Amino acid sequence: MPTPPTTKPPPRVPIRASTRLASAQSPSPSPSPSTTTASGSPKLAVTNAEQARNFLVTRELLPIGAAVTARSLSVALRFTVDIVSLSAIAQTIIASIAFMLDDLADTQLSDAAATAVVQRVDAHMITIASSISFATSKLEATNSKLESTLDDTSLALNTHLADLENSQKDLRSTCDSISQILGNHSSTLQTTQELSGESGYRDALLRATKPSQAPGPLMDPAVAQKFIARACQVLITLGSGSELQPNLTELKAKALSFIANADPAPIVDVNISDAHRLKNGDIVFQFNSKEAADWIRSPGISVDFSAAISETASCKARTFLVIIPFIPLSFHPESSGALRDVETSNSLPEGSITRARWIKAPERRSPTQICGHAFFWMSSAESANAVLRDGVIICDKKVYPAKQKKEPLLCFGCFRWGHRKAECTAGAPRCARCGSPPTDSCKRDTCDPKCLLCTSTAHTSLDRTCPAFLERCQLMDERYLENGMPYFPMEDPWTHYTRPVNMPRETRFPLQHAYVPAPKRPPPVRKTPTTRTRRAQLPLSHIASASHPSTSSNRIPLPSTIPHFFSQKQDIPSANSFSPLATPTALDPLPLTSTSPDDASPSSPNV
Repeated sequence: MPTPPTTKPPPRVPIRASTRLASAQSPSPSPSPSTTTASGSPKLAVTNAEQARNFLVTRELLPIGAAVTARSLSVALRFTVDIVSLSAIAQTIIASIAFMLDDLADTQLSDAAATAVVQRVDAHMITIASSISFATSKLEATNSKLESTLDDTSLALNTHLADLENSQKDLRSTCDSISQILGNHSSTLQTTQELSGESGYRDALLRATKPSQAPGPLMDPAVAQKFIARACQVLITLGSGSELQPNLTELKAKALSFIANADPAPIVDVNISDAHRLKNGDIVFQFNSKEAADWIRSPGISVDFSAAISETASCKARTFLVIIPFIPLSFHPESSGALRDVETSNSLPEGSITRARWIKAPERRSPTQICGHAFFWMSSAESANAVLRDGVIICDKKVYPAKQKKEPLLCFGCFRWGHRKAECTAGAPRCARCGSPPTDSCKRDTCDPKCLLCTSTAHTSLDRTCPAFLERCQLMDERYLENGMPYFPMEDPWTHYTRPVNMPRETRFPLQHAYVPAPKRPPPVRKTPTTRTRRAQLPLSHIASASHPSTSSNRIPLPSTIPHFFSQKQDIPSANSFSPLATPTALDPLPLTSTSPDDASPSSPNV
């Protein structure tokens, strides 16, 4: 039990100085006879506690109206020793009594305080005990309810599990029966087909019911392994102040030491499987898993990891390059605010576009140019695939980006394959237009074009339609299979799509099957219209016979029976003088045109 706080003793009762002086100067009153006892000892003036209190108050040894305590009595005794001349023994006795009274007062006060504290603590303990008892009873009731609920739930789950097992058995037996029936029908149909030897629509339906084979892999295994290896790599740039050729063994040891002493420790197994140096001096660390590489690339760890490698080192994030065509020239790719606006308008995460620049320098634009192509570096494959699939809105214009393909390396100094201009050792550069050392005409773009790649004079060395360049690109596509993938591969299967290889035009459209248009027919010549001549009047018998084309040519014409035809006096030709050319008969066809009556021969009938 804690020690009760001690109470300060009450202040001494003040006594006026005049009273002390008067008491000290006045002689002690001699006892009167009436105040002495028979034995000769002086008789006391007080006989009870009330008189003693009044006496002490009168002598100003006790405060008026205050309670009488051991402390106040001790104070009164001390004042008495000071104001009354007593012997040394009497003073010692009175002082001892005063000290004993003080001790008694302290003991009583301590006991009272301890009693009060115990009473209050007991009251609080009783309240706490009752609360704990009530909470315990509620917990016991809740526990019993939970136990009963768990028992009921377990029973219900067991019942449902038994029902599911029975249903599974029934379904399995039903599937076996159906499979057996289908097998019987299939054997019956096959036997019937073998006997009849027929094949047709029924066979196609039966073949359609057979399960198709599983599709092959969507991505080449070599390409998949390459992308998995890239996901496990971390690129460290050593900076300009580092050593020229750092020891890879020491760098790997520093990296492993950092991983072993990392705080907080990684939650996955992190280990370095390989480390190699690039041509520009950067270091690539190959980790054992993608999760380990992601932990190293995290914002809080990458800075400490780079500092452990070198003071000037930094962890370089991997970016994904896309080409966005036909962007309005009002767009400013060098402005970070413009890039953030593109992210906001296309619902891309903040920081998805790390940087951008125009492909063609602004000073080389034509005066009437209004659009241009630009490079965009994306921070993640997810953001790059999103813009490749859905397009992107820039300056209120929807454009459709394309993935940057890897092209053959060409030197712009000597125009040979396999190195850059900064690494060229050929000496003097050559003009990209004419292939000779640069002159004033080359600066004005007035020299004659000549390609150094294919020695053609129809185009320059930078022409992308050059046959040598296209052949190199085709070889690069065959070796670098990622060029045939329009998206950056991820876990999603749709990113593994491979664009089919374009067949040459000569293969797709052979010349022997080419359509040769027919020669154009000459326009018709318009004939000059001629005046139609009047037909000669022929005999009615000739007209009658000529009006029936079905009349046989072997038919012998009969003499006309029309009376008025022979009433005229004219010569009837005899059989010997009959001439089909001279006189038209029923055997002759009707001519399209005839001569005029004036030109008729004399032998013709004159009607």
